[in-house]
Amino acid sequence: MFLQFSHSELHLTRWFPATTTAILSFIAFCFQKGYAPSSVTSVISAISYLHKMHNLADPTATFVVRKLLHGVTKLRTSIDQRTPVTKSILHQLVHSTPHISDCYYHNVLTAAMYLLAFHAFLRIGEIAVTSTAQEVRSYR
Repeated sequence: MFLQFSHSELHLTRWFPATTTAILSFIAFCFQKGYAPSSVTSVISAISYLHKMHNLADPTATFVVRKLLHGVTKLRTSIDQRTPVTKSILHQLVHSTPHISDCYYHNVLTAAMYLLAFHAFLRIGEIAVTSTAQEVRSYR
């Protein structure tokens, strides 16, 4: 993102090492375009990391850059779009399981997980385990 911005908006042929002025302009540009503060912060962190890896002065570590990022976060707070699962949503989830897989067994397991998680107030990490490819092969 910063590379494209440097070429198109600042007309720079080299963007690295970045200047504090270019970083500030990029943050303002992202704010005007409506980017989420977390997205801007991620890009700034990546730029910071590159400078540190090359043992260069970090232009993102200046007071004014940190304050501008803080201001962007304060001005554009994101609203949580998630809604709680109600009983009617739970019923929709359970009835939609036949569309997940052709395997009846997997659909019953999925419905059971939905019901257990809802009634026991569990999060997905409390009822599901991620497995590696090697573990999956050993069960077959």
